[in-house]
Amino acid sequence: MKVYILLTVLAMTALAVVPAILWKHKTKASWKSYFIGFVIFMLFARILEPLLHMVCLIIDSPVSRLINHSAILYGLYGGLAAGLFEETGRYTAFRWILKNQKRPADAVMYGWGHGGIEILTIIVPVLILALLPNPDPAVQGALPDITIAYLASALFERILAVSIHVCLSVWVWKAVHQKKIIWFAAAILMHALIDFPVGLYQKGLLPPVSMMIWLVMITLVLVIYTIQLYKKMDRS
Repeated sequence: MKVYILLTVLAMTALAVVPAILWKHKTKASWKSYFIGFVIFMLFARILEPLLHMVCLIIDSPVSRLINHSAILYGLYGGLAAGLFEETGRYTAFRWILKNQKRPADAVMYGWGHGGIEILTIIVPVLILALLPNPDPAVQGALPDITIAYLASALFERILAVSIHVCLSVWVWKAVHQKKIIWFAAAILMHALIDFPVGLYQKGLLPPVSMMIWLVMITLVLVIYTIQLYKKMDRS
């Protein structure tokens, strides 16, 4: 099993890095966009968003009890929170930090960075811990049941997630550089729509197969539509 875990770690790392290298070679997009994607994800999704979760989910209060006791509210909250923080992070990056990167190719580069750091800070560390010869019992207890099916599904889910990050980065870039704020709102709502069934799955209301079918279908639609949108933006 350790061989399969190691291969998955290598595949995950390649997914986080190789597409950006190829995109840089193809379009000459800025590496700055890629690494700003790293920083913005860590700030908005790993520092700021958990502060809201602390208030709304973890600290005992009427609000946290209401959300945690309703799968529908939990899914809505999780999707909207993720959408609000991550898309606001993208908007911040394109509006102020990357304001001189005016090519849509840099939006894609940013998306590779945003999705890549999520892989390197969430999935890869878990797999590396599983490779340890004698992990601490507390660590071992926190690890998922790592099987070949788990590794395959985790890799496939990350491919979908990175694709979504790239597409929504294009949407928010359009909102900033073409001054069409409706695309920022659309990105938040799309992010929420994508994550909503994940919350239902976490609460046991939706089976994993149904959740994965939903993610595959909506990702395909999103990617096909965004490719056409990108081509129009690139020509203009």
